[in-house]
Amino acid sequence: MRSRWGVVATIALVTFGVAAVVFVQRNTPATPVPPDRSALGYLVYGAHDDTGATRLWVWNLSASTATPGPLLQAIPTDLLFSYTVSSGWVSVTTPTRSGQSQASVLRTLAPDAQPEALGRGRFVAWLSSGGYLSVGDSVQVKRCFTRIRIVSSILATDVQRSLQPVVCGRFTWLGRDLTQPYITVERGGDATVYRVSRDGPGLFGVEPVLHGYRALSISLNGDLLVQLPRSPSDLYYDYPSPIGSRPTLIGRPGERFAWDRILGWSGDATSAYVLGTLGAVRGIYRIVISPVVEPHSPALLLRTDAVDVSASTTPSGDVYTSTDGTVSFLQDGSVRPLSRPDGAPAPEGPLLWISTLPYSPSVAG
Repeated sequence: MRSRWGVVATIALVTFGVAAVVFVQRNTPATPVPPDRSALGYLVYGAHDDTGATRLWVWNLSASTATPGPLLQAIPTDLLFSYTVSSGWVSVTTPTRSGQSQASVLRTLAPDAQPEALGRGRFVAWLSSGGYLSVGDSVQVKRCFTRIRIVSSILATDVQRSLQPVVCGRFTWLGRDLTQPYITVERGGDATVYRVSRDGPGLFGVEPVLHGYRALSISLNGDLLVQLPRSPSDLYYDYPSPIGSRPTLIGRPGERFAWDRILGWSGDATSAYVLGTLGAVRGIYRIVISPVVEPHSPALLLRTDAVDVSASTTPSGDVYTSTDGTVSFLQDGSVRPLSRPDGAPAPEGPLLWISTLPYSPSVAG
């Protein structure tokens, strides 16, 4: 009898427990489910939609889906993710009808997001890792003298600084490292790269760092890729230093590297990615960069004869490329073409890989 009542009691307790669980489940609000994130990241690029309008597109690499993003005035010439790799805004440079460049940022990538204009000028230089922007223009003063106006902004604080050095020659290039802008000034077939600073030791706030060369690109650490005006197809590496060493020619013994376009830098600025030709092979090359050792010869990543070529790197050293609209993933020497999601147009102009999106409910999945 005692064992029978024990069984009955056990059954009652189990039944009560199940009923309690059911009651709690039915009467407790569901925990909000966070939106899915793309484990492989996203590709952002410009393209024309079915109506002919220009907009950004967002490709979720994990889900293999694409969603339309904000409208733009033109296909970008530059796309970057400002601040750190895990948060920030998308920085956009677009050409204007007047021949200048417009610098803007997008706080989200929702279809109705409006680009926030930050500046317009002949040259636009971003430092994406730090959220810095420099916009440059110039006006001839008299004879050979040119007044250059450079407005630099810190995106996080809206702080701006304007510099107006006066130089003798033509203003032909603007770039910036972590601390300050750099310019190229040319006159009579010669060129000089200057560092620009309000408190600089040079005349009119500019300090010459390299005579006889034209700058093409600069890393966040101040590494320069340059060319000789009289030999524009050759590519040289230089790191400005007080010892005055000459720039290093990029290439192999007996084989010069003919560059076509600088595609970008790795996030840590230890590699530059360049479209060029070496040994009759045209393609995307990686050039290892270091101020303490000579650069290695260019390593071929992808052979291509495409005209519209872009590349974007990940922190692990992998590379996403677009060659006339064909997107590929480059990893450990292998090349894997990627199929575009249904309804997604082919990329035009620069390709941008990002690990996560600026907050945007419509494209966060």
